[in-house]
Amino acid sequence: MKLNLNDTGWIVTENKGEDYNYQIRFRTFTEDTIITSEYPQRLNIFWTMKDVYDDGYPTPIEIEKLHEFENRLIEATEYDNFSIMSMVLTGNGQREFVFHINNQNEFIKRLTNMPQNKEKYPIEIESAKDTHWDYYYNDFNNEVFAV
Repeated sequence: MKLNLNDTGWIVTENKGEDYNYQIRFRTFTEDTIITSEYPQRLNIFWTMKDVYDDGYPTPIEIEKLHEFENRLIEATEYDNFSIMSMVLTGNGQREFVFHINNQNEFIKRLTNMPQNKEKYPIEIESAKDTHWDYYYNDFNNEVFAV
């Protein structure tokens, strides 16, 4: 099955946590739409924001930086269905980009080779095995739709 990521829609929702509010933007595909076992690794890229409002959300200056980074990241890693960005979480001075991949070394290579600014991107990366996309289908959806 050939997935056309341009045809997948996005939903944006805002949730209230115990300590802060956060926004979640996620793709609207189902387990029937995608073969999750083809993307068994999850990479969470955390961007620590410098310019935020008191509520922890980004200012227009920070939003511009985030959009530029996200566009570059998508262009470098998703164009050939190598990876899938399934969701983006924003709040508490941080944005988390969640990707599902099948080759961590290749993803890092593409990330390293994408256009950079003079200033280093303020990111940290975590990875985990997530063959069934539990972070997306279980943990995340239970939290979003429990509201």
